[in-house]
Parts: sequence; C-alpha cells; structure tokens
Amino acid sequence: MLGPLKSETELGGNVELVIENIKNNPEYVQEFHVVFGSGAKPPTAQTVTVENLAKAIASFERTLTSGNSKVDRFRAAEYEALSKEARQGLWIFESRGGCWKCHSGSNLSDEAFHNTGVGFGKSDRDQGRFEATKNPAHEFQYKTPTLRDIEFTAPYMHDGSVKTLREVVEFYNRGGAPDDPSLDKKMAPLNLSEQEVGFLVEFLKALSGESVLNPAN
Repeated sequence: MLGPLKSETELGGNVELVIENIKNNPEYVQEFHVVFGSGAKPPTAQTVTVENLAKAIASFERTLTSGNSKVDRFRAAEYEALSKEARQGLWIFESRGGCWKCHSGSNLSDEAFHNTGVGFGKSDRDQGRFEATKNPAHEFQYKTPTLRDIEFTAPYMHDGSVKTLREVVEFYNRGGAPDDPSLDKKMAPLNLSEQEVGFLVEFLKALSGESVLNPAN
C-alpha cells in the first residue's frame, strides 16, 4: 500500500514527510487517536505512524466495492430491475457488440492488456504497458478496466480524453482507431445505430451498484 506513495511514477512522495504533515494537522491527529489510541487523553501524535497510515488507507480501499447493481439483480431473475432500453443494451453487449470479449467475469474485465487505439495520431501518445516491460508487443496496451460504477468515473480512457459514456460507445462503434497498425485484433466497427448506441449507454449506467460512489442505489 505504501508503494504508490514512494513511487516516482505515481505520487513521487516521501513517507516520512507524509507522516510529519499528518502530525501537524490536529484533525488528523484526533482521528488517528480515536482509531489507534489506547484511550489516553489528550490526543497525541504518537499514533501517527507509518504502520497505522498503511492500515488506515488499506481499510479505506477495502470499502471500494460495488455490487447488487440493476444488472446483477436482473441476472438473479429480478427481471423488472432493468429498463427495456437497458435490456436492449445488455443484448448488444453480449452479442454483436462483442463487449464481453474483454469485459467479462464478475468484475467485467478479462484482466488483460489491449491497445484499443486511444491516442493514435498524437505526437505525445502514451506508450502504455511498454513503458514497464520494454516489450515492443506491449506498446500502447492498457489493462481492461472494470465497468462497475462507470457512470461515476468520467472522464474516460487512460488519458481522460473521452468525456461521456456516449462518446465512449461511439469510439468503440467506430472500431477505435482502425488505422492504428498495432490495434488489438478484437477491435472492429460495430455498426450500431444511434438508438442502439443509446441502449448500450443505458446498460452501462445499470452497472452502477451499491458502493461508496453510489450509496443511494
């Protein structure tokens, strides 16, 4: 958990400096005392440690789950959970849309890496997985993200270049960037109508589950 704090390619921070900053914030000192203190009063900064920082962030990350979406309920035979439009979107997702080829399983991700053509033609295009592996076959590839709670995670794509879910679907409807020579072989134009694009968007919204992002679901 502490790795990203120290990594030059992530937060590029210093754990010791983070601890000092927390100790200098009375509100954080109070919160650490409530959770990790022995009950002594008044609160002291002794509970603000690297170990407790890791525990606190890890505990927060464990809350980042999502389930019991309208799609989950529909698949559990609660058929009225999905609107007519979202059902049409589900059919497209699982048939000629081919979305399931990469967005599969309970997490709606094959956990694999693909080049979908994002950023093609830009002079400063990110090189993706290649930057970590230096394997030319991995250039411009990114890991397939989950689609759960995607309604709340705009902007989209690894570079934030797509602003709305409809634009995401339209991008895939075009087949990504067909002129990209290293485009993943699973990418192809979908030939969906404007109405069908809308159906797929409604399905994606129905993947919003019970989570910290959507407590009212």
